[in-house]
Amino acid sequence: MSKNDLTKRLLADVLKRLVKKKSLEKISVCELVEAACLNRQTFYYHFQDKQELIWWIFDYDFSHLKDKKDNNILLDDLIEHMCSEKDFYIEAIASDVQNNLRSQMLPNV
Repeated sequence: MSKNDLTKRLLADVLKRLVKKKSLEKISVCELVEAACLNRQTFYYHFQDKQELIWWIFDYDFSHLKDKKDNNILLDDLIEHMCSEKDFYIEAIASDVQNNLRSQMLPNV
């Protein structure tokens, strides 16, 4: 795994951990990078904003589920994975901020 991917995974893991304590809207980029022992510039090198990180997490999780199924992902697998990380996904989907995960997943709704 490249250094860029490791940094992105670290930010993703820290965000998922923080979401267990407070809502996504109340987690600042500053708090996220501090918890990850990184600086803001590192965050913004990889992501435009928190929403882009959230999209990246979903895309990363989804692609790794597909890899395990030889590109034949089943909806049940995705739902099972989202339930296993329900604190994060409930927050990400319920969020009303602009460019939220719900609008990414369902662009025409």
